[in-house]
Amino acid sequence: MATVEIEKAELDQLRADLTKAQADGVKRADDLKAAEAAKTQALSQVEVLKTEHQNAKDALAAAEAARENAELANLRTEVGWNKGVPWAAHHRLIGKTRAELEADADKYLAEFPKPGEENNPGIPPAGGVRFVEPRVSGDPMTDFLRGELAKKKTK
Repeated sequence: MATVEIEKAELDQLRADLTKAQADGVKRADDLKAAEAAKTQALSQVEVLKTEHQNAKDALAAAEAARENAELANLRTEVGWNKGVPWAAHHRLIGKTRAELEADADKYLAEFPKPGEENNPGIPPAGGVRFVEPRVSGDPMTDFLRGELAKKKTK
């Protein structure tokens, strides 16, 4: 009978150990679920941070490009002004460096005749523009101009 009691005591101990092990298993499963939820949340935050980082990199690249464009526009205007390119044509100068822009400005200016040069119709001589009498008649403005021209000739 002693062996039965020892076996009963061992059985009770094993049952207690099993109950404790089951409780530990449930606790570990709960801990594992909590850890998995924390991992999922951390990964979600990492993705948000990656997106924000990429957005910041894109914004920085856009700002750098805008700065470079503004510097180039400023240089283009400076070169155009110094070379005597008309204000309305400054944006047409092509190049990324001062030397390239200056060469393009010289090329642009060479395409246009200078005032007073011979064989350049439409370019007034250095002394000014000569008034040519209009050929059209019957127009009130033309008649007025003819009258004004006649007054100047008689003076």
